[in-house]
Amino acid sequence: MTQIVSSSAVKQQIAMTLLMAPSQPSHFLEKQPAFPSPKKNNFLPFKDKLELIRKCEAGIVHSVVALQMGVPRSTVSIIWKNRDKYHETAASCKCFY
Repeated sequence: MTQIVSSSAVKQQIAMTLLMAPSQPSHFLEKQPAFPSPKKNNFLPFKDKLELIRKCEAGIVHSVVALQMGVPRSTVSIIWKNRDKYHETAASCKCFY
């Protein structure tokens, strides 16, 4: 037995299906950049850099200093490598010693 369905009934059913279907969030419709945005650099104050150098001079391992200060170990290594520049700057200011 075949049922004959009017076109208005089909249109109503399609409309109800579209209303009930979850819509995609708008961010899916926006064009996404090809590359993710670069990581934001964190700023370490000069006093903290001097404190970091003092800890390294005291013989604390770089990885431990990094954990204590909340920075990557590579940052500790770079600051340690440039410690002479930081000492010169601090000596010229005389407000950090």
